[in-house]
Amino acid sequence: MTRKSEVLQDRILVHAVGNESRQDDGLALHAMKILKQSFPLLTYKSDYQLYLEDVLEWCEYDLVWFLDASYGKELISRDAKQVPLDFNPSVHHLGPDLLASMAKEIYKSNVKIKVTELPGTDFSLGEGLSIEAQNILMQFEETLETHVPIQFE
Repeated sequence: MTRKSEVLQDRILVHAVGNESRQDDGLALHAMKILKQSFPLLTYKSDYQLYLEDVLEWCEYDLVWFLDASYGKELISRDAKQVPLDFNPSVHHLGPDLLASMAKEIYKSNVKIKVTELPGTDFSLGEGLSIEAQNILMQFEETLETHVPIQFE
């Protein structure tokens, strides 16, 4: 956990990625609504996907907390992983680990990147979350303390 003395609230970006018209793909956007109620002073951003240009914005912050739906089975929060900068620039979906590595390697940024993966089961077209995703969202809210990468004193 990052202590309040290390990171100011206005230097934290919560970046949620998802599409609410693809059912559980919208999980991160729902999680962001929960966070806005608990932490209104943080900066929030949402997109359908990540882009190379996001790296430049991320470098303006001390901490970026990335939220996204995943195909996994478990709700997890972790540090971004260092990955090789081997990618196709024409690819439309880039992950937070790659962007975090780019910030560090290309821009020499010290931004800390935290990732919360919210597992979903139904990513088909349509609105609303599956029962499983609704349960994950409840679990996220109930265990919020364990996922928030900052402790505000």
